[in-house]
Amino acid sequence: MLCAGGCGRVLSTGASSAAEPTCRACRAEVSRLAALAATIPCPICGTPFERVQRSVVVGTCSVRCAGVLRRGTGSTGRKRHGRICEVCGGTYDANVWRQRTCGVECGRELTRRERKEPEPQVSPVYFPSCEFCGEVFTARQKNVRYCSKQHYDRAYQASRPKKPALPCMDCGGPTSLKVKGRCEPCKLKHKRDIKRRERSKAEGWLVDATRYTLWEIAQRDGFRCGVAGGDGCGQYVNVSLSGHSKWGPTIDHIVPVSFSRDDRRSNVQLMHRACNVAKSDNVSLELLKAWELANPEPVAV
Repeated sequence: MLCAGGCGRVLSTGASSAAEPTCRACRAEVSRLAALAATIPCPICGTPFERVQRSVVVGTCSVRCAGVLRRGTGSTGRKRHGRICEVCGGTYDANVWRQRTCGVECGRELTRRERKEPEPQVSPVYFPSCEFCGEVFTARQKNVRYCSKQHYDRAYQASRPKKPALPCMDCGGPTSLKVKGRCEPCKLKHKRDIKRRERSKAEGWLVDATRYTLWEIAQRDGFRCGVAGGDGCGQYVNVSLSGHSKWGPTIDHIVPVSFSRDDRRSNVQLMHRACNVAKSDNVSLELLKAWELANPEPVAV
């Protein structure tokens, strides 16, 4: 036999003697609904209403009263008007029933307190003067001395001790070089010497490692004409005169280069231009034999 309460349970034959037999659960549900069917007053407006409507237990007489009860303006729940802010203590009207503060700022402060976030710190601002240009600028730190990195670099370069310039490695004259080197005239002279030595080696000439100068040969010969080879006038040679003047200083090869191809210091001498032109490429037999004995195999150096 099936239960008449609608649950569909199967009952035993001797379970109940009633005309419409029901199970124990259905009888308990019928008793509960009968107890709730009594009319009670609405907690919002006081209007009597049936507690059970369409098999659903309700708490108010209408949807409007249910909304008022849910928003917290009834006898139970939180009030909407005249609430007290939890941060500043002022009164406010809530827009939603969960609102706890009067505004956005108080809401952020309440969130910060609940999360235990540190309060934002305002960094101080300083207005020092730049030690390089003297202008006033803003800084976040106290001991800032320069307004920009460019002024810091320029002040650092100015404070460094300047390295003195080195003299020329050839003539010893003043230069603006910070490392060992040559002045501009000596650079040109050095390049010419290199080219001359390379050309002389290629042609089989005898040359020294460094190029001689007129002043060097004049000091060696004591400013006298033809003292090395003995074929000059032996008079004083004024080196301040031009080499194109008649009695100007010139370099003469003792054994002419047309015979020896020797352009070393040992084969040159100081002479007047007039004496050098008069000598031409003449050489005594004794000097030529002496040079051949000193240089049996003329090999370029």
